[in-house]
Amino acid sequence: MYIQRLLIQQEAQRRAQQSIEIDIDEDNANDQ
Repeated sequence: MYIQRLLIQQEAQRRAQQSIEIDIDEDNANDQ
């Protein structure tokens, strides 16, 4: 349970970071 919650948290952080990167630089997001 704890690990699953941790993975969900990591995924949420990664998505937030991706959306921030998209706002800053669209080309950067396209490379990944």
